[in-house]
Amino acid sequence: MLNEGRVNKIVAVALFVLLIAVYLSTVAPTLSFWDCGEFISCAYIMGIPHPPGSPLLSLIGRVMSLIPFPDYRGLGNEEIAYRINVLDAFLGALTAMLTYLIMVRLIRRFRPSTGSKLEAATVMFCSAVAALMVAFSDEFWNNAIETETY
Repeated sequence: MLNEGRVNKIVAVALFVLLIAVYLSTVAPTLSFWDCGEFISCAYIMGIPHPPGSPLLSLIGRVMSLIPFPDYRGLGNEEIAYRINVLDAFLGALTAMLTYLIMVRLIRRFRPSTGSKLEAATVMFCSAVAALMVAFSDEFWNNAIETETY
């Protein structure tokens, strides 16, 4: 029988897998408008984008631009912009998973536990709904499928 901690980890990983699949199916295949092109080109040439500079994004984006992996949607694998946009899709799914884990911890901290399985399932369900609301909100989704620093 699964204990509560193991089920919590399974739900967190399931949220991550679901969201990475959704984000990868909608990730921008090339450059988008505004700062995305600047961030991608600076990551590719190891340049410095406009202030505050985003050095971590440039460094990790450069590593992503060197890793050859295909676009499973059939759009080719030569797009440097796609490779760097995948980084943001991964980080967006990771952020939503961490939102779930933080919500579980916050609810458990501020609400006294009775130890029932229904209560544990309710906490996990409510936290999962909160994480999915964050993940599928318009602004978050738009920033998760293109290279941005928000």
